[in-house]
Amino acid sequence: MRNSLAALPLAIALLGGVTLPSSPTPAGSHGSADTSSMTAADAQPAICEDVIDNDDCHSRYPAGCNARGSYDAALSFLKDRVDFPSVTSAPLLRQADFATLESLIPAGVGTSNHGEFLDELKALGEQEQHVVVGYLYPSKTEGGESSNCELEATPEEVDFHLYIGFDEDIARQLRNGKAFKGAAKSALNRQAVIVEMTPHFRERFEPEWTFDKISALTGRQVKVAGQLLLDNEHDIRTQNCALPGADQTKCWRASAWELHPVTQFWVCPTDKCDTNGSAWVSIADTR
Repeated sequence: MRNSLAALPLAIALLGGVTLPSSPTPAGSHGSADTSSMTAADAQPAICEDVIDNDDCHSRYPAGCNARGSYDAALSFLKDRVDFPSVTSAPLLRQADFATLESLIPAGVGTSNHGEFLDELKALGEQEQHVVVGYLYPSKTEGGESSNCELEATPEEVDFHLYIGFDEDIARQLRNGKAFKGAAKSALNRQAVIVEMTPHFRERFEPEWTFDKISALTGRQVKVAGQLLLDNEHDIRTQNCALPGADQTKCWRASAWELHPVTQFWVCPTDKCDTNGSAWVSIADTR
């Protein structure tokens, strides 16, 4: 059952921070890019008008836009954030923590009313950076979305939709070249949480995060930091496998909670790194 008081120990579990390796991005720069005073509570839907590219989109539409002017603007605003402070530690989310977060989603959250629950979700850790350590499963680029002004011409204009799993044996098979297809691929997705690299953040801070470079890391152990976000658009039984009564033949994600956007990303050279170890390397240093 969601919103269960029995799940409150999660707050205690998240008090300890996980050490983050040094980032090639200059300290503090993530907090200096966006000078807007707009907040998610202020976000309103907008109709796209002749959007040219990613720069044009995010300079004119901080909460995104679409052709209809009807979407969850607060959710899109949070997805488009770039004003994150540099951090040296953040709470670690384990696989079981996502299940706990699922149980704490406030009653009444639907697929398009994120703005009505900003305070309740923030109390659960939303909008703060968290860390996930796991293995990169086969991933994809997204299509057009309201958060990116429905641009979909090239990978440079869309989110990278990355699946992070926790099964060491599956990760080893992926590194050895096994291709999971059909029902086997669907089973991987159902066990994985999602983290997303946004074009807005990538262009400003991490241009070396290309999809080719990321997908070449499939099967590798990774350490990901990013904004904890409830992507309530996907909190339905045919998509979120954590929902009671979810359709396990159709759902394709282990939780509606995700890290979005990703703010830092590292790879373990040996694929057996300790969470707080010093061996993690940035994408730029991978081979």
